[in-house]
Amino acid sequence: MNRANTLVLLMLLVGSRFFMSAVTGYTSDDAFITYRYAENLGNGNGFVYNVHERVQGTSSPLYTWILACVSYVFGAQWISLASRLVSLFSDALSLVLIMRILSSSGAGAQFLAGALFALYPKVLLISNSGMEIPVVAMLMLLSFHCFQRDRPVLAFAVFGILLLARADAFIWVFMCVSLWVWQKKTIPLIAPLFPLVLFGVWLVFSFLYFGSVIPHSIIAKRVSWQHLFGFFEPVRVLLGYFPFHALRGFLAPVTASMIVIMLAPVIVVGVHLFRRKDPLFIFPAFFIVYNMVFAFGRVIMADWYYLPGFVAYFVTLGSGWGWFVDSLPSVRAKVNLDTLLRYSIVPPLIFLVIVGAYRWAHDPGDWFQHEHVRIGHWLKEHAPDDASVLLEPVGYIGWESKLYIHDNVGLVSPDVLAYRQRLAGSDAWFMEYIQDHRPTYVILQDWELPRNQLFLGYGDGMFRGTSDRQWFLSHYELVEFNSRPERGDSVHFVIYHQVGPEVREGSSF
Repeated sequence: MNRANTLVLLMLLVGSRFFMSAVTGYTSDDAFITYRYAENLGNGNGFVYNVHERVQGTSSPLYTWILACVSYVFGAQWISLASRLVSLFSDALSLVLIMRILSSSGAGAQFLAGALFALYPKVLLISNSGMEIPVVAMLMLLSFHCFQRDRPVLAFAVFGILLLARADAFIWVFMCVSLWVWQKKTIPLIAPLFPLVLFGVWLVFSFLYFGSVIPHSIIAKRVSWQHLFGFFEPVRVLLGYFPFHALRGFLAPVTASMIVIMLAPVIVVGVHLFRRKDPLFIFPAFFIVYNMVFAFGRVIMADWYYLPGFVAYFVTLGSGWGWFVDSLPSVRAKVNLDTLLRYSIVPPLIFLVIVGAYRWAHDPGDWFQHEHVRIGHWLKEHAPDDASVLLEPVGYIGWESKLYIHDNVGLVSPDVLAYRQRLAGSDAWFMEYIQDHRPTYVILQDWELPRNQLFLGYGDGMFRGTSDRQWFLSHYELVEFNSRPERGDSVHFVIYHQVGPEVREGSSF
Protein backbone atom coordinates (compact mmCIF):
# COMPACT_ATOMS: atom_id res chain seq x y z
CA MET A 1 0.00 0.00 0.00
CA ASN A 2 1.41 3.36 -1.06
CA ARG A 3 1.57 5.44 2.13
CA ALA A 4 1.76 8.75 0.27
CA ASN A 5 -1.41 7.98 -1.69
CA THR A 6 -3.17 6.83 1.47
CA LEU A 7 -2.20 10.01 3.32
CA VAL A 8 -3.41 12.21 0.47
CA LEU A 9 -6.71 10.38 0.28
CA LEU A 10 -7.18 10.54 4.05
CA MET A 11 -6.66 14.30 3.94
CA LEU A 12 -9.19 14.59 1.12
CA LEU A 13 -11.63 12.38 3.01
CA VAL A 14 -11.47 14.46 6.19
CA GLY A 15 -11.47 17.80 4.39
CA SER A 16 -14.38 16.96 2.12
CA ARG A 17 -16.55 15.78 5.01
CA PHE A 18 -15.86 18.91 7.02
CA PHE A 19 -16.68 20.99 3.96
CA MET A 20 -19.95 19.16 3.33
CA SER A 21 -20.94 19.52 6.97
CA ALA A 22 -20.08 23.25 7.05
CA VAL A 23 -22.07 24.04 3.90
CA THR A 24 -25.12 21.87 4.53
CA GLY A 25 -25.24 21.49 8.32
CA TYR A 26 -26.86 18.16 7.52
CA THR A 27 -27.87 15.48 9.98
CA SER A 28 -30.48 12.92 9.00
CA ASP A 29 -33.75 13.21 10.89
CA ASP A 30 -33.65 9.46 11.57
CA ALA A 31 -30.35 9.85 13.40
CA PHE A 32 -32.11 11.75 16.16
CA ILE A 33 -34.26 8.69 16.86
CA THR A 34 -31.10 6.81 17.81
CA TYR A 35 -29.83 9.89 19.69
CA ARG A 36 -32.96 9.90 21.86
CA TYR A 37 -32.62 6.19 22.58
CA ALA A 38 -28.98 6.81 23.54
CA GLU A 39 -29.92 9.73 25.77
CA ASN A 40 -32.56 7.73 27.61
CA LEU A 41 -30.22 4.76 27.99
CA GLY A 42 -27.40 7.00 29.22
CA ASN A 43 -29.74 8.68 31.71
CA GLY A 44 -30.88 5.37 33.15
CA ASN A 45 -34.36 5.43 31.62
CA GLY A 46 -33.79 2.19 29.73
CA PHE A 47 -33.55 1.23 26.09
CA VAL A 48 -36.62 3.31 25.18
CA TYR A 49 -37.71 6.19 22.98
CA ASN A 50 -40.71 7.29 25.05
CA VAL A 51 -39.93 6.65 28.71
CA HIS A 52 -41.60 3.49 30.10
CA GLU A 53 -42.50 2.29 26.57
CA ARG A 54 -40.28 -0.59 25.48
CA VAL A 55 -40.13 -0.49 21.69
CA GLN A 56 -37.09 -1.27 19.54
CA GLY A 57 -37.33 1.59 17.07
CA THR A 58 -33.62 2.00 16.44
CA SER A 59 -31.92 -0.05 13.74
CA SER A 60 -28.55 -0.35 15.48
CA PRO A 61 -28.15 -1.57 19.08
CA LEU A 62 -24.35 -1.26 18.83
CA TYR A 63 -24.44 2.36 17.68
CA THR A 64 -27.00 3.20 20.38
CA TRP A 65 -24.76 1.72 23.08
CA ILE A 66 -21.75 3.69 21.83
CA LEU A 67 -23.67 6.97 21.92
CA ALA A 68 -25.28 6.04 25.25
CA CYS A 69 -21.79 5.73 26.75
CA VAL A 70 -21.02 9.23 25.47
CA SER A 71 -24.25 10.52 27.00
CA TYR A 72 -23.53 8.84 30.34
CA VAL A 73 -19.95 10.13 30.60
CA PHE A 74 -20.14 13.56 28.95
CA GLY A 75 -23.84 14.40 28.70
CA ALA A 76 -26.47 14.15 25.97
CA GLN A 77 -25.36 17.45 24.40
CA TRP A 78 -22.27 15.65 23.06
CA ILE A 79 -24.14 12.82 21.30
CA SER A 80 -24.43 14.58 17.94
CA LEU A 81 -20.74 15.50 17.82
CA ALA A 82 -19.75 12.01 18.95
CA SER A 83 -21.79 10.46 16.15
CA ARG A 84 -19.92 12.57 13.58
CA LEU A 85 -16.55 11.65 15.06
CA VAL A 86 -17.48 7.95 15.05
CA SER A 87 -18.52 8.25 11.40
CA LEU A 88 -15.32 10.09 10.49
CA PHE A 89 -13.14 7.50 12.22
CA SER A 90 -15.09 4.68 10.56
CA ASP A 91 -14.71 6.29 7.13
CA ALA A 92 -10.98 6.78 7.62
CA LEU A 93 -10.54 3.15 8.65
CA SER A 94 -12.74 2.05 5.72
CA LEU A 95 -10.47 3.93 3.33
CA VAL A 96 -7.39 2.22 4.72
CA LEU A 97 -9.12 -1.17 4.49
CA ILE A 98 -10.15 -0.53 0.88
CA MET A 99 -6.54 0.23 0.03
CA ARG A 100 -5.35 -2.94 1.78
CA ILE A 101 -8.02 -5.14 0.23
CA LEU A 102 -6.97 -3.96 -3.24
CA SER A 103 -3.24 -4.22 -2.56
CA SER A 104 -2.81 -7.03 -5.09
CA SER A 105 -4.63 -5.03 -7.78
CA GLY A 106 -2.04 -2.26 -7.97
CA ALA A 107 -1.63 1.36 -6.89
CA GLY A 108 -4.00 2.67 -9.55
CA ALA A 109 -6.80 0.36 -8.40
CA GLN A 110 -6.29 1.42 -4.80
CA PHE A 111 -6.31 5.10 -5.70
CA LEU A 112 -9.43 4.83 -7.85
CA ALA A 113 -11.52 3.07 -5.21
CA GLY A 114 -10.07 5.22 -2.42
CA ALA A 115 -10.70 8.51 -4.24
CA LEU A 116 -14.30 7.57 -5.03
CA PHE A 117 -14.93 6.63 -1.41
CA ALA A 118 -13.28 9.80 -0.14
CA LEU A 119 -14.96 12.24 -2.54
CA TYR A 120 -18.16 10.91 -4.08
CA PRO A 121 -20.80 13.51 -3.08
CA LYS A 122 -23.54 11.13 -1.98
CA VAL A 123 -21.10 9.17 0.17
CA LEU A 124 -20.15 12.43 1.89
CA LEU A 125 -23.77 13.24 2.59
CA ILE A 126 -24.31 9.76 4.03
CA SER A 127 -21.18 10.10 6.16
CA ASN A 128 -22.55 13.32 7.65
CA SER A 129 -26.00 11.86 8.26
CA GLY A 130 -25.32 10.82 11.85
CA MET A 131 -26.51 7.30 11.07
CA GLU A 132 -24.75 4.05 11.97
CA ILE A 133 -24.05 3.03 8.40
CA PRO A 134 -20.38 4.21 8.23
CA VAL A 135 -19.70 1.86 11.16
CA VAL A 136 -21.50 -0.93 9.29
CA ALA A 137 -19.44 -0.37 6.13
CA MET A 138 -16.21 -0.35 8.12
CA LEU A 139 -17.07 -3.62 9.87
CA MET A 140 -17.99 -5.22 6.54
CA LEU A 141 -14.59 -4.32 5.09
CA LEU A 142 -12.80 -5.39 8.26
CA SER A 143 -14.47 -8.80 8.25
CA PHE A 144 -13.50 -9.38 4.62
CA HIS A 145 -9.95 -8.23 5.31
CA CYS A 146 -9.73 -10.84 8.07
CA PHE A 147 -10.93 -13.55 5.68
CA GLN A 148 -8.52 -12.29 3.04
CA ARG A 149 -5.67 -12.69 5.54
CA ASP A 150 -6.88 -16.19 6.43
CA ARG A 151 -8.13 -15.19 9.89
CA PRO A 152 -11.61 -16.77 9.98
CA VAL A 153 -11.96 -16.75 13.78
CA LEU A 154 -11.34 -12.99 13.87
CA ALA A 155 -13.65 -12.51 10.88
CA PHE A 156 -16.48 -14.31 12.66
CA ALA A 157 -15.89 -12.19 15.76
CA VAL A 158 -16.35 -9.10 13.59
CA PHE A 159 -19.52 -10.67 12.15
CA GLY A 160 -21.03 -10.79 15.65
CA ILE A 161 -20.34 -7.09 16.17
CA LEU A 162 -21.56 -6.30 12.64
CA LEU A 163 -24.94 -7.95 13.21
CA LEU A 164 -25.41 -5.76 16.28
CA ALA A 165 -24.57 -2.72 14.17
CA ARG A 166 -27.36 -3.44 11.69
CA ALA A 167 -29.53 -6.51 11.22
CA ASP A 168 -29.57 -6.39 7.41
CA ALA A 169 -25.80 -6.92 7.47
CA PHE A 170 -26.82 -10.59 7.57
CA ILE A 171 -26.72 -10.43 3.75
CA TRP A 172 -22.98 -9.68 3.87
CA VAL A 173 -22.30 -12.25 6.59
CA PHE A 174 -24.11 -14.98 4.67
CA MET A 175 -22.23 -14.18 1.46
CA CYS A 176 -18.84 -14.08 3.20
CA VAL A 177 -19.42 -17.45 4.85
CA SER A 178 -20.63 -18.90 1.55
CA LEU A 179 -17.50 -17.59 -0.19
CA TRP A 180 -15.26 -19.12 2.47
CA VAL A 181 -16.98 -22.51 2.20
CA TRP A 182 -16.79 -22.34 -1.61
CA GLN A 183 -13.05 -21.70 -1.52
CA LYS A 184 -11.90 -23.59 1.57
CA LYS A 185 -14.56 -26.34 1.74
CA THR A 186 -14.62 -26.02 5.52
CA ILE A 187 -15.13 -23.67 8.47
CA PRO A 188 -13.18 -23.87 11.76
CA LEU A 189 -15.62 -25.22 14.35
CA ILE A 190 -14.76 -22.57 16.92
CA ALA A 191 -15.19 -19.62 14.53
CA PRO A 192 -19.02 -19.25 14.62
CA LEU A 193 -19.25 -19.50 18.42
CA PHE A 194 -18.57 -15.85 19.17
CA PRO A 195 -21.16 -14.33 16.79
CA LEU A 196 -23.73 -16.98 17.75
CA VAL A 197 -23.28 -16.28 21.46
CA LEU A 198 -23.08 -12.49 21.08
CA PHE A 199 -26.04 -12.11 18.76
CA GLY A 200 -27.93 -14.84 20.61
CA VAL A 201 -27.63 -12.88 23.86
CA TRP A 202 -29.05 -9.83 22.12
CA LEU A 203 -31.96 -11.83 20.71
CA VAL A 204 -32.78 -13.21 24.16
CA PHE A 205 -32.60 -9.70 25.62
CA SER A 206 -34.83 -8.35 22.80
CA PHE A 207 -37.45 -11.01 23.43
CA LEU A 208 -37.48 -10.45 27.18
CA TYR A 209 -37.22 -6.64 27.06
CA PHE A 210 -39.12 -5.67 23.90
CA GLY A 211 -41.29 -8.75 23.54
CA SER A 212 -39.97 -9.54 20.05
CA VAL A 213 -36.70 -10.46 18.37
CA ILE A 214 -37.72 -8.50 15.25
CA PRO A 215 -37.10 -4.74 15.50
CA HIS A 216 -40.41 -2.89 15.71
CA SER A 217 -39.18 -0.38 13.13
CA ILE A 218 -38.94 -3.13 10.48
CA ILE A 219 -42.54 -4.18 11.04
CA ALA A 220 -43.73 -0.55 11.02
CA LYS A 221 -42.02 0.25 7.74
CA ARG A 222 -43.54 -2.80 6.09
CA VAL A 223 -47.04 -2.00 7.33
CA SER A 224 -46.91 1.74 6.62
CA TRP A 225 -44.89 2.01 3.41
CA GLN A 226 -45.19 -1.07 1.25
CA HIS A 227 -48.30 0.25 -0.53
CA LEU A 228 -46.14 3.04 -2.00
CA PHE A 229 -44.08 0.74 -4.21
CA GLY A 230 -44.43 -2.09 -6.68
CA PHE A 231 -43.46 -5.67 -6.01
CA PHE A 232 -40.10 -5.37 -7.82
CA GLU A 233 -38.49 -1.99 -8.56
CA PRO A 234 -34.78 -2.36 -9.41
CA VAL A 235 -34.69 0.86 -11.44
CA ARG A 236 -35.90 2.94 -8.50
CA VAL A 237 -33.24 1.41 -6.28
CA LEU A 238 -30.36 1.75 -8.75
CA LEU A 239 -31.16 5.37 -9.58
CA GLY A 240 -30.29 6.25 -6.01
CA TYR A 241 -26.59 5.65 -6.70
CA PHE A 242 -26.42 8.64 -9.02
CA PRO A 243 -25.57 12.03 -7.50
CA PHE A 244 -27.98 14.89 -6.92
CA HIS A 245 -31.52 14.04 -8.11
CA ALA A 246 -30.76 10.59 -9.54
CA LEU A 247 -31.35 11.48 -13.22
CA ARG A 248 -34.79 12.88 -12.38
CA GLY A 249 -36.39 14.44 -15.44
CA PHE A 250 -34.28 12.58 -18.01
CA LEU A 251 -35.94 10.59 -20.76
CA ALA A 252 -36.34 6.87 -20.11
CA PRO A 253 -33.76 5.83 -22.77
CA VAL A 254 -31.14 8.07 -21.13
CA THR A 255 -31.93 6.67 -17.69
CA ALA A 256 -31.80 3.09 -18.97
CA SER A 257 -28.47 3.75 -20.73
CA MET A 258 -26.91 5.17 -17.57
CA ILE A 259 -28.04 2.16 -15.53
CA VAL A 260 -26.57 -0.21 -18.12
CA ILE A 261 -23.29 1.73 -18.07
CA MET A 262 -23.25 1.56 -14.26
CA LEU A 263 -23.94 -2.18 -14.17
CA ALA A 264 -21.53 -3.15 -16.96
CA PRO A 265 -18.33 -3.17 -14.84
CA VAL A 266 -20.12 -5.07 -12.06
CA ILE A 267 -21.07 -7.86 -14.44
CA VAL A 268 -17.82 -7.94 -16.46
CA VAL A 269 -15.51 -7.71 -13.45
CA GLY A 270 -17.71 -10.09 -11.47
CA VAL A 271 -17.47 -12.79 -14.13
CA HIS A 272 -13.70 -12.28 -14.38
CA LEU A 273 -13.22 -12.60 -10.62
CA PHE A 274 -15.52 -15.62 -10.44
CA ARG A 275 -13.51 -17.45 -13.09
CA ARG A 276 -10.32 -16.74 -11.19
CA LYS A 277 -11.94 -17.76 -7.88
CA ASP A 278 -10.72 -14.44 -6.56
CA PRO A 279 -12.19 -13.57 -3.11
CA LEU A 280 -12.84 -10.05 -4.44
CA PHE A 281 -15.72 -11.63 -6.34
CA ILE A 282 -17.82 -11.05 -3.25
CA PHE A 283 -17.98 -7.31 -3.92
CA PRO A 284 -19.75 -7.36 -7.33
CA ALA A 285 -21.85 -10.31 -6.11
CA PHE A 286 -22.88 -8.42 -2.98
CA PHE A 287 -23.73 -5.31 -5.01
CA ILE A 288 -26.18 -7.33 -7.11
CA VAL A 289 -27.73 -9.29 -4.23
CA TYR A 290 -27.97 -6.28 -1.90
CA ASN A 291 -29.82 -4.18 -4.46
CA MET A 292 -32.04 -7.07 -5.48
CA VAL A 293 -33.15 -7.47 -1.86
CA PHE A 294 -34.13 -3.80 -1.68
CA ALA A 295 -35.76 -3.96 -5.12
CA PHE A 296 -38.13 -6.53 -3.62
CA GLY A 297 -38.24 -4.76 -0.26
CA ARG A 298 -40.95 -2.17 -1.02
CA VAL A 299 -39.42 0.42 1.32
CA ILE A 300 -38.35 4.04 0.98
CA MET A 301 -34.69 4.03 -0.08
CA ALA A 302 -33.08 6.40 2.37
CA ASP A 303 -29.66 7.66 1.29
CA TRP A 304 -27.77 5.79 3.99
CA TYR A 305 -29.02 2.42 2.74
CA TYR A 306 -26.71 2.90 -0.23
CA LEU A 307 -23.33 3.06 1.53
CA PRO A 308 -22.68 -0.74 1.57
CA GLY A 309 -23.55 -0.77 -2.13
CA PHE A 310 -21.23 2.14 -2.83
CA VAL A 311 -18.35 0.41 -1.04
CA ALA A 312 -18.92 -2.80 -3.02
CA TYR A 313 -19.13 -0.85 -6.27
CA PHE A 314 -15.95 1.16 -5.66
CA VAL A 315 -13.94 -1.95 -4.78
CA THR A 316 -15.31 -3.62 -7.91
CA LEU A 317 -14.22 -0.67 -10.06
CA GLY A 318 -10.80 -0.71 -8.44
CA SER A 319 -10.39 -4.41 -9.12
CA GLY A 320 -11.51 -3.89 -12.71
CA TRP A 321 -8.98 -1.10 -13.18
CA GLY A 322 -6.21 -3.33 -11.86
CA TRP A 323 -7.24 -6.08 -14.30
CA PHE A 324 -7.26 -3.62 -17.19
CA VAL A 325 -3.85 -2.17 -16.34
CA ASP A 326 -2.35 -5.65 -15.96
CA SER A 327 -3.46 -6.45 -19.50
CA LEU A 328 -1.32 -3.64 -20.96
CA PRO A 329 1.77 -4.81 -22.85
CA SER A 330 4.47 -2.69 -21.18
CA VAL A 331 5.41 -1.57 -17.69
CA ARG A 332 5.78 2.02 -18.93
CA ALA A 333 2.20 2.05 -20.22
CA LYS A 334 0.94 0.74 -16.88
CA VAL A 335 2.81 3.41 -14.91
CA ASN A 336 1.67 6.20 -17.25
CA LEU A 337 -1.97 5.12 -17.05
CA ASP A 338 -1.93 4.91 -13.26
CA THR A 339 -0.31 8.35 -13.08
CA LEU A 340 -2.91 9.78 -15.45
CA LEU A 341 -5.66 8.34 -13.28
CA ARG A 342 -4.30 9.93 -10.12
CA TYR A 343 -4.12 13.37 -11.69
CA SER A 344 -7.40 13.21 -13.58
CA ILE A 345 -9.89 11.75 -11.11
CA VAL A 346 -9.50 14.02 -8.08
CA PRO A 347 -10.29 17.47 -9.66
CA PRO A 348 -13.68 16.47 -11.12
CA LEU A 349 -14.63 14.72 -7.87
CA ILE A 350 -13.76 17.84 -5.87
CA PHE A 351 -15.86 19.88 -8.30
CA LEU A 352 -18.79 17.51 -7.77
CA VAL A 353 -18.37 17.83 -4.00
CA ILE A 354 -18.58 21.63 -4.19
CA VAL A 355 -21.56 21.59 -6.55
CA GLY A 356 -23.28 18.86 -4.56
CA ALA A 357 -22.87 20.64 -1.23
CA TYR A 358 -24.28 23.96 -2.44
CA ARG A 359 -27.07 22.31 -4.38
CA TRP A 360 -28.13 20.30 -1.36
CA ALA A 361 -28.05 23.40 0.84
CA HIS A 362 -30.72 24.94 -1.41
CA ASP A 363 -32.60 21.69 -1.97
CA PRO A 364 -35.90 20.61 -0.39
CA GLY A 365 -33.80 18.53 1.99
CA ASP A 366 -32.62 21.80 3.51
CA TRP A 367 -36.12 23.12 4.30
CA PHE A 368 -37.02 19.76 5.76
CA GLN A 369 -34.22 20.02 8.29
CA HIS A 370 -34.80 23.68 9.14
CA GLU A 371 -38.53 23.14 9.63
CA HIS A 372 -37.81 20.40 12.16
CA VAL A 373 -35.31 22.53 14.04
CA ARG A 374 -37.75 25.43 14.20
CA ILE A 375 -40.70 23.34 15.36
CA GLY A 376 -38.57 21.42 17.85
CA HIS A 377 -37.39 24.67 19.43
CA TRP A 378 -40.94 26.06 19.46
CA LEU A 379 -42.31 23.02 21.27
CA LYS A 380 -39.44 23.11 23.75
CA GLU A 381 -40.29 26.71 24.62
CA HIS A 382 -44.10 26.54 24.60
CA ALA A 383 -45.29 23.00 25.29
CA PRO A 384 -45.88 21.75 28.86
CA ASP A 385 -43.73 18.86 29.99
CA ASP A 386 -46.64 16.42 29.96
CA ALA A 387 -47.69 17.28 26.39
CA SER A 388 -47.67 14.75 23.57
CA VAL A 389 -47.20 15.18 19.82
CA LEU A 390 -48.51 13.23 16.82
CA LEU A 391 -46.31 13.74 13.77
CA GLU A 392 -44.07 12.34 11.06
CA PRO A 393 -41.09 12.35 10.96
CA VAL A 394 -40.24 12.14 14.64
CA GLY A 395 -36.45 12.47 14.78
CA TYR A 396 -35.30 16.00 15.48
CA ILE A 397 -38.61 17.25 16.89
CA GLY A 398 -38.70 14.38 19.38
CA TRP A 399 -35.06 14.89 20.30
CA GLU A 400 -35.34 18.65 20.85
CA SER A 401 -38.76 18.80 22.50
CA LYS A 402 -38.29 15.77 24.81
CA LEU A 403 -42.08 15.27 24.67
CA TYR A 404 -44.03 12.04 24.36
CA ILE A 405 -44.17 11.21 20.64
CA HIS A 406 -46.96 9.53 18.71
CA ASP A 407 -45.24 8.45 15.51
CA ASN A 408 -47.44 8.45 12.37
CA VAL A 409 -45.48 5.58 10.80
CA GLY A 410 -45.34 3.57 14.02
CA LEU A 411 -41.55 3.25 14.19
CA VAL A 412 -41.54 4.00 17.92
CA SER A 413 -45.28 3.85 18.63
CA PRO A 414 -46.84 0.39 18.98
CA ASP A 415 -50.31 1.88 19.47
CA VAL A 416 -50.13 3.66 16.10
CA LEU A 417 -49.00 0.47 14.41
CA ALA A 418 -51.88 -1.45 16.01
CA TYR A 419 -54.37 1.05 14.55
CA ARG A 420 -52.70 0.89 11.15
CA GLN A 421 -52.83 -2.90 11.15
CA ARG A 422 -56.47 -2.99 12.24
CA LEU A 423 -57.46 -0.50 9.53
CA ALA A 424 -55.09 -1.84 6.89
CA GLY A 425 -55.11 -0.14 3.51
CA SER A 426 -56.80 3.01 4.78
CA ASP A 427 -55.97 6.37 6.38
CA ALA A 428 -59.03 6.04 8.62
CA TRP A 429 -56.68 5.05 11.46
CA PHE A 430 -55.66 8.71 11.78
CA MET A 431 -58.93 10.11 13.13
CA GLU A 432 -59.69 7.05 15.26
CA TYR A 433 -56.26 7.32 16.84
CA ILE A 434 -56.62 11.05 17.56
CA GLN A 435 -60.10 10.62 19.03
CA ASP A 436 -58.92 7.79 21.28
CA HIS A 437 -55.52 9.20 22.36
CA ARG A 438 -56.03 13.00 22.15
CA PRO A 439 -52.41 14.12 21.54
CA THR A 440 -51.77 17.67 22.74
CA TYR A 441 -50.33 18.68 19.37
CA VAL A 442 -50.81 17.35 15.86
CA ILE A 443 -48.18 18.41 13.33
CA LEU A 444 -48.97 18.12 9.63
CA GLN A 445 -47.60 19.38 6.38
CA ASP A 446 -49.56 22.48 5.44
CA TRP A 447 -51.51 20.84 2.60
CA GLU A 448 -52.61 17.66 4.38
CA LEU A 449 -55.69 18.91 6.18
CA PRO A 450 -57.03 21.19 3.37
CA ARG A 451 -56.72 18.36 0.86
CA ASN A 452 -57.86 15.67 3.30
CA GLN A 453 -54.80 13.62 2.38
CA LEU A 454 -52.05 12.16 4.56
CA PHE A 455 -48.41 12.38 3.49
CA LEU A 456 -47.42 8.93 2.15
CA GLY A 457 -50.93 7.74 2.91
CA TYR A 458 -53.40 5.59 1.00
CA GLY A 459 -55.30 8.53 -0.51
CA ASP A 460 -58.73 7.65 0.86
CA GLY A 461 -58.78 10.60 3.24
CA MET A 462 -57.84 11.27 6.83
CA PHE A 463 -61.45 12.42 7.39
CA ARG A 464 -64.23 10.02 6.41
CA GLY A 465 -66.77 12.82 6.14
CA THR A 466 -67.74 16.33 7.17
CA SER A 467 -68.37 15.25 10.75
CA ASP A 468 -64.77 14.05 11.16
CA ARG A 469 -63.39 17.34 9.86
CA GLN A 470 -65.72 19.34 12.11
CA TRP A 471 -64.74 17.24 15.13
CA PHE A 472 -61.04 17.83 14.45
CA LEU A 473 -61.46 21.60 13.94
CA SER A 474 -63.54 21.86 17.11
CA HIS A 475 -60.92 20.07 19.19
CA TYR A 476 -57.72 21.43 17.58
CA GLU A 477 -56.83 24.98 16.63
CA LEU A 478 -54.22 26.01 14.08
CA VAL A 479 -51.02 27.61 15.26
CA GLU A 480 -49.74 29.61 12.28
CA PHE A 481 -46.30 28.39 11.38
CA ASN A 482 -45.29 29.35 7.87
CA SER A 483 -42.12 31.36 7.58
CA ARG A 484 -41.66 30.76 3.85
CA PRO A 485 -45.08 30.68 2.17
CA GLU A 486 -43.59 31.32 -1.24
CA ARG A 487 -41.95 27.91 -1.40
CA GLY A 488 -45.03 25.95 -2.51
CA ASP A 489 -46.05 22.37 -1.68
CA SER A 490 -44.46 20.34 1.11
CA VAL A 491 -42.17 23.07 2.29
CA HIS A 492 -43.44 23.74 5.77
CA PHE A 493 -45.38 22.22 8.63
CA VAL A 494 -48.23 23.57 10.70
CA ILE A 495 -49.11 22.85 14.32
CA TYR A 496 -52.58 22.06 15.58
CA HIS A 497 -53.05 22.49 19.31
CA GLN A 498 -55.68 20.69 21.35
CA VAL A 499 -58.39 23.00 22.67
CA GLY A 500 -61.05 22.61 25.33
CA PRO A 501 -62.04 24.24 28.62
CA GLU A 502 -59.14 22.75 30.58
CA VAL A 503 -56.63 23.55 27.83
CA ARG A 504 -57.82 27.06 27.01
CA GLU A 505 -57.31 28.26 30.59
CA GLY A 506 -53.58 27.66 30.48
CA SER A 507 -53.03 28.30 26.78
CA SER A 508 -50.22 30.65 25.77
CA PHE A 509 -51.57 31.21 22.25
